Amino acid sequence: PLHDYRGTKDLFGREFKVSAANIVDSLAVSSVLVMGEGTERTPLALITDIPFVRFTTRPYNPQNKSDALEIPWQEDLYGPLLKAIKWKSK
Repeated sequence: PLHDYRGTKDLFGREFKVSAANIVDSLAVSSVLVMGEGTERTPLALITDIPFVRFTTRPYNPQNKSDALEIPWQEDLYGPLLKAIKWKSK
């Protein structure tokens, strides 16, 4: 989720001391630009061909800390909204 630049050089040859790029947040912001926040009604953005992003096909494992990033629906910002919808199967 983060790209750590510490110890590398910037464009002017100076060494980074405290810099990291939040890749996940940047991708989310990019998708908002495509999907819009108003009446655009684009429900999904597919991000492809990014050389520094690597997806894996390993199965979900709740014992793994990176897989265990779950929020109980009671604490989720959208939990009450999603629970209020009368969902239909299929």
